[in-house]
Amino acid sequence: MPISDEDIPPNLLDAPGGEFPDPPVETAEQVLPFGGLSPENFERLCLRLARLEGTPVCCRRYGVPGQKQYGIDIYSRVPSGRYVTYQCKRYDTVHAGDIVAAVDGFLDGKWASRSERFVFCSAASLDSTEVEETIEEQAERLARYGPVAFDVWDAESLSTRLRDHEDIVELFFGPVWRRRFFGAPDVASTRRSIFIRSSRGRSPRDAPRRSSVMTGRQRACGPSSTSFVGPTQPATTS
Repeated sequence: MPISDEDIPPNLLDAPGGEFPDPPVETAEQVLPFGGLSPENFERLCLRLARLEGTPVCCRRYGVPGQKQYGIDIYSRVPSGRYVTYQCKRYDTVHAGDIVAAVDGFLDGKWASRSERFVFCSAASLDSTEVEETIEEQAERLARYGPVAFDVWDAESLSTRLRDHEDIVELFFGPVWRRRFFGAPDVASTRRSIFIRSSRGRSPRDAPRRSSVMTGRQRACGPSSTSFVGPTQPATTS
């Protein structure tokens, strides 16, 4: 026999009370997949981050495959007239010996005497105790030499530096990794943000877009340079 609404206690037909259940925890990706880049694109990515660091007078890649590079891949001339130099290694794993070899190559080359800082860039994470101890030993070694400051950008450090540069992340890793790394905003928050900005008399579409993806003229040495619109798209400017 069918049950009518009159047979159901009135309190069971009321709207639910209390708060909604807590949403599930959705942690964004913390480390980007640098190992999925080609060695050349990893070097280009490091170049973009080097150009964003401080106020370099110019910042460029050094040499091409097959040329002697004296232990560096990127150089940045700073306002003091000295240099910050970078070596980029897209290795799956970095051992303590790789750190020593990088510093050896740097000290044996002609850039050590011109540099105030040397940065070792790694696509892998450098969190083993042996590697960490070696990093500190090599930092002391370079401090006695120049002094030259020694810094290491590994996968975690590079990911942290890219947290403020959504455009670079999408350029090198694509829109899927951009969403996974920065998290997709919920619809309500997006609509609220648009409403607030529009209510101030300015459409979000009208606002100038400030990008950290640089053109060839920006922080490049000399009157002519070659920049890269994307990881694999060369564009020459003059």
